[in-house]
Amino acid sequence: MIKKNFVSALALAVLITGMSSCGGGDTDGTTTGNDSLAGDSMAEDNSDEMQDEQNYLLPSPLQIAYIFKKSGMKYVPGTAHDPNLAANYSSQFTQSIALGLYSSDLAYCVLNKQSNDARNYMKAVKDLSDKLGMAAVFNSDDLMKRFDANIGNEDSIMFILSELQSKSDEFFSSNDRQVTAAEVFSGAWVESMYIASKVSKGKDSKLAEQLADQMAILDNLIKELKKHEASDSNIGGLLAQLQGIHDIIMEIP
Repeated sequence: MIKKNFVSALALAVLITGMSSCGGGDTDGTTTGNDSLAGDSMAEDNSDEMQDEQNYLLPSPLQIAYIFKKSGMKYVPGTAHDPNLAANYSSQFTQSIALGLYSSDLAYCVLNKQSNDARNYMKAVKDLSDKLGMAAVFNSDDLMKRFDANIGNEDSIMFILSELQSKSDEFFSSNDRQVTAAEVFSGAWVESMYIASKVSKGKDSKLAEQLADQMAILDNLIKELKKHEASDSNIGGLLAQLQGIHDIIMEIP
């Protein structure tokens, strides 16, 4: 099922072909701070080392969903990944990708006031988090109970999701799980792009523009994954799929 989502995401390149917002196709989503070192003879020598140490900033699934929501993305039932499939993912890699998928779906439902669906996706996120050894993220401050108690209050739910993201980031950092973090975001990014492309179908200019702007984030994601390629044999295949999306879109005139 995850592979199906990646294949579907490749259709994003086709959908974007007719979007005028793809204009220049020249996007650079990173800032390394090297501009101030222009002319310094040491800058070139140290560039590879600096790239290895660079942490590429990646937004949360909630932030991506909010960007698309502001651009007019509507809720379309059946577009998001089936939460009942969460139990099907058995390896750490597929669970990490699926956690990202469902985190994106959760944000999509919450921002569109789909309380019942949001509850199902929150459960999927919790179940996968537990399997990945992240039970402490939910157990602290009773996040699941608070989510259920505030399910009709969008502001409270948004705060809880922000807190969940913050605690997850802290967990990844404290437990040296940067590889998992990158894999989770990969799933979240692909699912966000898949939903947005399916909903817009290239017709909504604002949404189409945001889809094109996401390519800068894809650049960062690819660079982040390359840092961890030696840590997980699955990352090579993931990188190939993401690079394929990137290359097709960058070739659009």
